[in-house]
Amino acid sequence: MNSAQQYNTQHIIFLITLYLLIMKILQIFLITTLIVLLSPITYASEQFATSYDVTYDIDQTGETSITQKISITNLQNDVIATSYTLSINNMDIYDITGNDAEGKLEISNQSHGATTTLNTKFNEQIIGEGRTLDWE
Repeated sequence: MNSAQQYNTQHIIFLITLYLLIMKILQIFLITTLIVLLSPITYASEQFATSYDVTYDIDQTGETSITQKISITNLQNDVIATSYTLSINNMDIYDITGNDAEGKLEISNQSHGATTTLNTKFNEQIIGEGRTLDWE
């Protein structure tokens, strides 16, 4: 092997290593971005306390399956949680499912430009202070 071939081999190995490093950095950036973008904002914070257990399962192609286990606790006697809305930006969302203790939830999926809005009506209502609805 002459010196030009050896140089080309070393150059190719360097480029492959650099490519793999960049791909790993992009993967970490994507995961961080998903966590930030998919963290819901609660607008009714004075009326309800909401907790989330979110699991991200990312396969080798980068396709991500997200499971959110959500608990909504009523903080007042005179309000009722009947539905939940989540807006997500810049994501291609599909295969959306949900259920609560009463069974499967109907979930609507509407896209407006780069924003996808998911909305569900609960099968049961949480009436009364301190009552909690768990669903996913």
